[in-house]
Amino acid sequence: MMYTSLLKTGLKLALNKELPGIHSHLKLAPKKRIKGIGKNESSNNAKASAVLIVLFREHKQTKIVFILRSVYEGVHSGQISFPGGQKEDTDKDMVDTALRETKEEIGIEIGRENIIGKLSNLYIPNSNFCVEPYIAFIDKLDKLIPDDIEVQQIYKISLKELLDKNTIQNKEVIFLNKGYIFAPCFYINDIIIWGATAMILNELVDIIKSNGLVELTE
Repeated sequence: MMYTSLLKTGLKLALNKELPGIHSHLKLAPKKRIKGIGKNESSNNAKASAVLIVLFREHKQTKIVFILRSVYEGVHSGQISFPGGQKEDTDKDMVDTALRETKEEIGIEIGRENIIGKLSNLYIPNSNFCVEPYIAFIDKLDKLIPDDIEVQQIYKISLKELLDKNTIQNKEVIFLNKGYIFAPCFYINDIIIWGATAMILNELVDIIKSNGLVELTE
């Protein structure tokens, strides 16, 4: 529990510093995205959305929850992502959005007091979403109940695996449900995390490494 507490405190402090943002995003951006990231590509009519990066302890490891989205006609069909979605009128703010969507998609209720900070916003042109990524730290993960419609599967991946430099590879992925491209990704046990999720995740990885927190993730 000591390492968990130190990681939580260290990460909270790190998230209050200047964030790497675009520099981290670029490393995991598909080639088709690199050119646009350097520009102010978010539009005034972008759809506000939020995701939640849920950190928890299991089998003496710090892990993150990911979901495999169901296959549908949208551009994020069948992709690995964090729980999250579009802001609704009933949400008080974007934290509310992240917490509500997490409960709806994986069946766990997380309180606002568990939020330790947020990462840089990321605009996704293909879906016109402006994503705000929040990070929650919980002591224990309750039983997960995937949404029947939106979630195909839930994955729990350790930070140790995600921090391994050999995890970052180039793999062939389906782009916009039309064809295949090669894209940088986190590749773990045949699981491919790419696109916006990988870009957001890489900022967290960079923050952990640059603030000397790697050993605390064990």
